Amino acid sequence: MPLGLACRICTSLSASLPRGRLRVSASFAPRVRTMFRSSPSDEHLFSYTGGRWLWDEERQRRLRYRRFDVDALKRLAIEAAGAKTCNGIEKIAEGGSNRVFRLLLDTGPVIVRVPMVKEARTHMVMASEVATMEYARCILKLPVPKVFAWNGDDNNPAGISYMIMEEASGQQLSKSWHRLDLEAQTTIVEQIVGIANAMTSVRFASSGNLFLRSDSPCPHHEIRAASELPPSLQDELASRFVLGPSVASEFWEDGRAALDLDRGPWSHPSGFLRAIAECGMTSIAHSMGGCHVTDDPRTVLSLYHKYLQIVDSLCSRDPMLNESVVWHWDLRTQNIFVKGDKITSLIDWQDVWAGPLFLQVEHPPIVDYNGALLLKLPDNYESMVDKVAKQKVRDRVQRSILLYTFEAKIKRSKQVFRSLLDLPHGKTIRQTVHFAKNMQHRGSLALRQCLMRVQQNWSSIAGDGPCPISFSEAELEQHYADAEGWNTEAEFWEGLDGFVMSDGWTNNEDYEEALAFFEGLGEEGRVFLDYKKPNVSDWSCAPRK
Repeated sequence: MPLGLACRICTSLSASLPRGRLRVSASFAPRVRTMFRSSPSDEHLFSYTGGRWLWDEERQRRLRYRRFDVDALKRLAIEAAGAKTCNGIEKIAEGGSNRVFRLLLDTGPVIVRVPMVKEARTHMVMASEVATMEYARCILKLPVPKVFAWNGDDNNPAGISYMIMEEASGQQLSKSWHRLDLEAQTTIVEQIVGIANAMTSVRFASSGNLFLRSDSPCPHHEIRAASELPPSLQDELASRFVLGPSVASEFWEDGRAALDLDRGPWSHPSGFLRAIAECGMTSIAHSMGGCHVTDDPRTVLSLYHKYLQIVDSLCSRDPMLNESVVWHWDLRTQNIFVKGDKITSLIDWQDVWAGPLFLQVEHPPIVDYNGALLLKLPDNYESMVDKVAKQKVRDRVQRSILLYTFEAKIKRSKQVFRSLLDLPHGKTIRQTVHFAKNMQHRGSLALRQCLMRVQQNWSSIAGDGPCPISFSEAELEQHYADAEGWNTEAEFWEGLDGFVMSDGWTNNEDYEEALAFFEGLGEEGRVFLDYKKPNVSDWSCAPRK
């Protein structure tokens, strides 16, 4: 999708979103030759049913269609849990990577998770997640479901990779969070501080993904860590676990599994930061991605070279902040389970790795708030007539208090958190690395913006000496012109507020309404609906689901 066309579509938005919601149903069963026997009633287990796409739907559904032997999967779960019978299977979730089932065994329910898309890295991803969950549960003593069995190879009786685990104890916090009073929410946030303390109680000398020694890949590093653990747990950590290569998608997707890349583990953060750029540059050289659909490869390579000139200075001057921790970066209400105001389980450890403190540790999503702090209701609150505005003020105060509580308590808990929160331009440093890592999908503009900020704040970030990178007047003019279009696109998608995602995805119940909305944009809206290219979602910098 050309940037200019996207901007014209965005600026043509003149109609407000309709308020009603229409429920529709959809089914999709592509013709796939398979050795598995299944009844028609099992099709929903293989198909994506969590939403619809306004454009490119056939390809999106085909990518997510995975058949498997349902009866064999039930037998595997029965054996893993020490049960005798399975009385039912239901699909309970579909995310960006996995499909989750709840199996009702005679000994109680278990969770079975299977990958939605077959990938070269599936075995390593699953092996690392199993190890990370075991580490969090047994070493850090965090409330994490126990894994009963797993297989990262499709060559098994079920015909698909799987992970069989305990059902998370309690109720998903997202179902009750907005009904809890401030005191209960604060109690939960205080427990998040305790979890953060546990995750930083072990600081590794290397960066990479965690693996059990029994599944250790090559290369790997022996565990060397500074820890607050008792000697028995230190011994268990060293004997059972190793640090291996990164399993992050940017090192494996789009044929990169066949390339000779530095995937770690890395003994210093600068090695990881360099590997990001080298991965992108090598991918471009081998025509295996690395470049956004709207970018000129020469522009991308130029930015990678600038980035490589500053990576050493992006690393912290405080040696402690260069140490690595296993940090669950996605502690949102959907991944936290509670009983009342007590956290009982933490899920979704798939993308968690041991990375440098200065890159890893951020505000957890549950307390993330970007506005100005407002710690008490304004004097005119009671007299406010507009109920919507009144609720927004109340929400702002509540979110401010939760963020303030988190920061105040975590600063008091450890010196490392005080150092991290006081790190000059820490957010700019993290964003620079993030956008370098994701330039293939997010485009070059965001990284260029970050590099410009680094240049402007060089003395605060790196200390004495001139900044090694600069931008010509022509580069700056082009950047500001591109940024104007980027902001227009961002405002368009943000205005939709999740109603439709940038790849055309929408909830099942919103599909017909969303379709009518884009058709209402006229000819330019229909361009979206008719667009079939695989990179349809790549031109936009909008948030992804």
